[in-house]
Amino acid sequence: MRVGGDLKRMCNLTQHIANIARLKHPVVPIPAGVRPLSAWMGVLAASLAQDAAAALESRDAMSGDRLAHADDGVDALRRRIFRVLFSADWSHGVEPAVDTALIGRYYERFADHAVALLLEGITRVEMSDVWVLQRLPSQVFRLLVP
Repeated sequence: MRVGGDLKRMCNLTQHIANIARLKHPVVPIPAGVRPLSAWMGVLAASLAQDAAAALESRDAMSGDRLAHADDGVDALRRRIFRVLFSADWSHGVEPAVDTALIGRYYERFADHAVALLLEGITRVEMSDVWVLQRLPSQVFRLLVP
């Protein structure tokens, strides 16, 4: 079932983010200048997952459009991060740029899967999936913001 696949991929994406944070510890992998954008992406992605869980739990099919619009905000932040990474002012080197780009991609895909999960699963999701979705992002996304 596609819903289970989206949820599994979301779990994998949060694990990728956690692995980057773990491997770079005690250094924060995202440089301070771009960290607020990345942190806001994490907040939006987590909020999308929580909103998708609430919409699935209440069987609110009308939430799909609202979540798709919020997902556009995550996409816009990813584009802003790329503008920072490719600017002449970027002085942090290749490794932080790669980490920042990867984490941004993981947040963006996480948000996409949250929307897809809602749109695909409004009538066939199991409550155990809603429980996982409600709790998934809360701890992992905090790893990157000191």
